[in-house]
Amino acid sequence: MALTDLSFPVTAKKIGPAGTVLSRPKVFYLKSSDLNRMAPDTVRAATMLFINDPNRRKVEVHESPDEFLAAQALSQGATNSIVFTKHYQNLAPTSSATAADRTVASKYYNEVNTINGGSVKLPDPMSRRLVVIVNGLTGPINVYPNGPTSSATASQQNRIDGATAVYVLAAGARKHFLAPTATTAGAASLWKTAVDA
Repeated sequence: MALTDLSFPVTAKKIGPAGTVLSRPKVFYLKSSDLNRMAPDTVRAATMLFINDPNRRKVEVHESPDEFLAAQALSQGATNSIVFTKHYQNLAPTSSATAADRTVASKYYNEVNTINGGSVKLPDPMSRRLVVIVNGLTGPINVYPNGPTSSATASQQNRIDGATAVYVLAAGARKHFLAPTATTAGAASLWKTAVDA
């Protein structure tokens, strides 16, 4: 593989020219040499990637064009470029058990380097519905959905992967979290984690 041929993970919504929307998002590892072109899909708030693969040819990802460029910049080590820094934060967890005190993963790419066993929370999907969290610690961290995790009915509860009110992100792990589109702030958020394609 050439030095300029890089791979980076994106969050797939559809894979293949006639692909259907995936019931659970998948992490698609895009090789830079396979990328023919990128086209924004402003109707569905996604990005279309046209690739050199006879079976797939096209991948629709949840990342916006700017978020896709941020992932590309990261893979190239261009972490000082503004296209990366505006979508990146070094996220400091809190050791507090109080939900209101938990730090919000408010950017696309969130890197955690402090407080083993600390807690962070996902944003309100009205403001951001896709976040990537990377745990750079030697121990796990706890990731909570925004808002309360108990309610009268399951459809009104804030959850991660169905019944899980807290997601434990292992040491050294990266996880993509995706929520359905929200039309109002404070609505229940049923987050899903992406699995490898």
